[in-house]
Amino acid sequence: MQSVSSNIPHSQVPFVSGSDALDRSIKTVDQAESTLGLPVFAAVPETTEEGPVSKLKRRSKVLGNSNYRVVVETPESPAAEAFRNLRAALSLLGPEVERKVSLFTSALPGEGKSFTSANFSLALAQQGYRVLLVDGDLRRPNMHKIFRFPNTRNNSGEDNPPGVTDCLVGEADVASAARQIPPGEIQLVDEDIELTGEILAATGGQLSVLAGGRRAPNPAEILAGPFFGQLINEAAKLFDRVVVDSAPILAVSDTLLMTPHAQTVCIVVRAAKTPRLAVRRAISLLAKSGIRPAGLVLNRLRRSRGVGYYYYYASHDYGKEEGAYSRSYRYRSRSKVDQEANGE
Repeated sequence: MQSVSSNIPHSQVPFVSGSDALDRSIKTVDQAESTLGLPVFAAVPETTEEGPVSKLKRRSKVLGNSNYRVVVETPESPAAEAFRNLRAALSLLGPEVERKVSLFTSALPGEGKSFTSANFSLALAQQGYRVLLVDGDLRRPNMHKIFRFPNTRNNSGEDNPPGVTDCLVGEADVASAARQIPPGEIQLVDEDIELTGEILAATGGQLSVLAGGRRAPNPAEILAGPFFGQLINEAAKLFDRVVVDSAPILAVSDTLLMTPHAQTVCIVVRAAKTPRLAVRRAISLLAKSGIRPAGLVLNRLRRSRGVGYYYYYASHDYGKEEGAYSRSYRYRSRSKVDQEANGE
C-alpha cells in the first residue's frame, strides 16, 4: 500500500523542528480558544527583567514585602491591566446574583492560580466590592504567604486566627476567621497615581482573606460533606464577592468537590508550559461532575507580534503618546471633593 504522504512534494511539507514537534503546550490566545473550546477572559503576560515583577522586586525593598500583587504594586503594567480585563469579562457573564462566587483552579501545580485569585480579588476590592478570598487549596495553602500573615500556631504557642479547615470542622465561623487586609495594602502605590484609603472607605471596597488554617489530614473526606457548601453560603451573605483559590484538578480530587458550590469556574493555564492534554483532561473531569468552566486565564504569555498576542498589549500602550489617561487623574473621596468645593 502506498503511503499518503508519498504523493506530496517535499517542498510542500512544512518543516517542524524537534522541539516544536514535541511541544504540546498552548502558546496563544487563539490556540487556547480553538483547541479547548473555551473563551480566554484574560491573558497575563510573562514578566521579564523590564516587566512588572522586576519592578515589584525593587519596590519590595522599600515597602518591605515580597509578593506579586501586580494590580497594587504596578497598576499601569500589562499584567495589572489583564486582571482588570478579567474583572470586566466576568462582570458581563450575567446578573450579579448569578456570579457572586468565583473559583479559580488549574490542571497542574505551578500554573499561577493563586497569583490569579489574589490579583482578581484585589481588582474587585479596588472597584468598591467587599471581597472574601478563600484559600481552598487545603494541602498547599498560599494566601497567607501572599498577604504576609502566619497560617499556623506560632512558636510562642499563641493561636493565630482560624482558617478554612477550622470552619469546615465546626471550630470557627467565617465572620471570626476572615482576616481583613488593611486599606494600605489594597490601594495603588504607583508614583503617578494617588489613591488613598479614603476612597476605599467611600466606596466600601475591602478585601478579607480566609486562610487555609491548620492542615487537614483528610481534606477530601471533609469536603465531601455539606460543610464547604455551608461555608460558601455564609460567606455570600457577608460579602459582595467570594473568590476561591482551589487545588489543581489533576493533582487531587478536592476541587471537584468544591466546584458545585461556585457559580463561575475559571481554569488558569500557563502559556507555553501546560500540555493541552492535561487541560483537556481537567475539563473532562469537571464535565463528569456536571461543571462546565466559564473560561480560561492564560498566564505568563510571552510577548510577541503573533496573532493572538497583540491586542492584549495594544490596550496598555493606548493613549501613552497623548497624555496617558491613567496618569491624568487623581482619585478623591466624595467628602474631599465637597470640602474643596466649600473652600475648606
